[in-house]
Amino acid sequence: MAKKKGNLLNNRVVIIVFAAALVVFGGALLLTNFPVTGYASRCPTGTYIFSAHVDGNRDGYIAPIEAADVVLKSSSTACTYEISTDNNGDANVKVVPGSYDVRVTKQGKCSPHRETIVVAGSDLYNFRLDGCKRNFQVR
Repeated sequence: MAKKKGNLLNNRVVIIVFAAALVVFGGALLLTNFPVTGYASRCPTGTYIFSAHVDGNRDGYIAPIEAADVVLKSSSTACTYEISTDNNGDANVKVVPGSYDVRVTKQGKCSPHRETIVVAGSDLYNFRLDGCKRNFQVR
């Protein structure tokens, strides 16, 4: 009888230790490599927050653009960050410092925008798409 209780106790200890290790590992993974609202392809999650605001213009009418795609391609590496704007035209991603070729698009709704930027710290970048259709805010 004493041996059965010992085996049950050992099994419970193993299960508790395994569960605790899983929680610690999962929490560390989420805290160290999770982008804000975008994802990184072939590059590390950075320490600076690149915040984008995208709006559109048609005949002087300006409004935020939902579901616009913002792609940051490193000028010196194969690193690419991709984010999509929310209903306010905003999106964020953690990036590493450096020079990036930025492309902002809203497929079928506005003319694409391209420019090169240098990220040296957390900052907000405003992008305006021109030639938008009157209903560009439609999802």
